[in-house]
Amino acid sequence: MEDNSIPCKKTPAWQNCVHCPSLLFSTATEFERHIHDKHSIKEGSIVLCQYGQNGICSAIQFGDLRKAGFKYHVREYHLYEKDVTEDWTFYSSSQNLPAVLNDPNRGKQTNFFTKTWGDSFVDKIDIQPSPYLPEITLLHFESYCKKIAKRYRRHCKLKENVPAKTKTPTVENVCEIPEIFYEPSLPLSNPDVFHKVFPNLVDSEDQSMAIRTLQETLSTYLDVIEMKISKQVAQKSDAFFHAMLSHDTIMEQMANAVKTVQQTRQSITKVKGNLTESPLKLVSLTRINHNVTNVHELLKLMGTVQQTQPMIQLLLSTSDYVAALDLISSTQKVLSTRLSGIQAFRHLSPQLTEMKRLIHKMLSNEFQRFIVSDFNRPPTDQTDIPERDKIVSIVSGILRLKEFDFIDTFKIEAMTSIQATIKQCVIEIISERDGNTEIVLRGTNSDNTWLLCNEGITFLQKISPNLINLFKRILSLHNLIIEISQMDDVTGNESEEMWTPDELASVEEKLKKMIVSLSDYCSERCANLMVTKN
Repeated sequence: MEDNSIPCKKTPAWQNCVHCPSLLFSTATEFERHIHDKHSIKEGSIVLCQYGQNGICSAIQFGDLRKAGFKYHVREYHLYEKDVTEDWTFYSSSQNLPAVLNDPNRGKQTNFFTKTWGDSFVDKIDIQPSPYLPEITLLHFESYCKKIAKRYRRHCKLKENVPAKTKTPTVENVCEIPEIFYEPSLPLSNPDVFHKVFPNLVDSEDQSMAIRTLQETLSTYLDVIEMKISKQVAQKSDAFFHAMLSHDTIMEQMANAVKTVQQTRQSITKVKGNLTESPLKLVSLTRINHNVTNVHELLKLMGTVQQTQPMIQLLLSTSDYVAALDLISSTQKVLSTRLSGIQAFRHLSPQLTEMKRLIHKMLSNEFQRFIVSDFNRPPTDQTDIPERDKIVSIVSGILRLKEFDFIDTFKIEAMTSIQATIKQCVIEIISERDGNTEIVLRGTNSDNTWLLCNEGITFLQKISPNLINLFKRILSLHNLIIEISQMDDVTGNESEEMWTPDELASVEEKLKKMIVSLSDYCSERCANLMVTKN
């Protein structure tokens, strides 16, 4: 069992479905119904939740539930997202296995696997040599050794007889060139530099002798420098002459390399244009086309929604109440989903709700006027239901709204008609009495008058045909309402909110109780008139 005492920050997740990203839910109840219908398996009284990655519920131990606990499961684990640690993947590791095994600081670890899991973890199998590779022996190198042995012996002999180089004493051993001559610049205008280059030239008494001595010294310096240059050239002669000889080859190779680089750059440019830029441009154009199409569809939808109110007025003028209510419902659904963020329609949904309320009131008044006119028809009019299309449209609209108060209106008007029929019959009977007959009244209303014994039979003979005719009209309306309640355009379809079996049964039960109540009311009223006076 999980410890629910740890606080966990929750964020709402019921607005969108992980498997159905195109759907947007306005309430958590719609999200619960969606999971129950689309992302669960029903097996008798057990419901298996499949809402999660790869069709598996994240709360596996609670995914298999009874129907009664499925709603609690959805609210506990799917309505809100819990801040949990991210699942570990291959890319979460900070080191891979080759890096650990080849760590130079640890050396070769032969027991890396066996020290924890035992010797049986490593397969001890002798790997046989590959049949596709030849077996190499010393005999294969015999011809090479014979060929190179003579050269190798001559190389060793020459290496041993290399004459020792004797350094001949040069002037540089006895003559050190002053550091001033190694400077990159020699500004003789500077007195200090001048005195270092020409020492004792000014103080000497014999100028000619001093100049001759200075000249010999500078010549000696020059010879020393030339000897050093010759020595450096002699040491680097092989590399120098090799560079000079291979200069043309190097230049040719560089020219070929430059040409190859240019060709490679041209090829890369072509590849970039054909295989990179064009597909990227195609992807961009496809995305732009998709976005433009969505915007166009959205604008068309906005234009359609804008014409909703005039269309509703037109449908109401033709008494097509069901179509008007369907248009209101579909428009409100579109406003809450695809057009939810558009400020221009922020007042349209309350207006449609108010219009739906006005339609309900108008339908209730129309229904009341119709049944009053139908019940007040003369007894000679044997028409089943006059203006059948009109009452079908009215009742369909009322049932489409799922407003069942019209049944109470139906009952009240039927009772009023029964009472009026009985009252009219009683008035006719009382008017036929002799003047000497005593009239006994229970109240101020004539339908509360007591009838005499002989008048009771006359009353039943007169009232029975009228009541039967009235009940035929009531039953005709009753059957018509039952028939309308089972029509698809009233109960809804898959794209709309459908009636549940309980709602259909509730309507039928109310109508049945109404008929029984009217029958009892009629019997009671007639019986009260024929009670014998004590």
